[in-house]
Amino acid sequence: MEFKNVDCLSQGEKMRVAIARALCLNKPMVVFDEFTSIVDREIAKVSAFAISKAVRRSSKKFIAVTCHYDVIDWLDPDWVFCTDSMEFSRKKERGPPLTSKFIGAALTFGRCFGNITI
Repeated sequence: MEFKNVDCLSQGEKMRVAIARALCLNKPMVVFDEFTSIVDREIAKVSAFAISKAVRRSSKKFIAVTCHYDVIDWLDPDWVFCTDSMEFSRKKERGPPLTSKFIGAALTFGRCFGNITI
């Protein structure tokens, strides 16, 4: 196996290394901004699925920030906050749907948002 110097990696490879490293650290929460923006859409979906599996196998929380809706099904988040509508929503099997406006969502303050939030 040949290892590349970090300077030789593409931006997408650097992002994947950074996410893998963050998931390996002894930290309870990982937050990534635009975690799939610099990779093609197929790699973004596969990466989101791999991240979802890794996070659910650990006790970590993962907050993903993205403007791409195509990774939502692959990441399978517990919660989604949409800045277009300023609404929170959550998966049906994790409780009743939460479709309140951002102000109303403040009522959930202090509650666990699950393992993965996007």
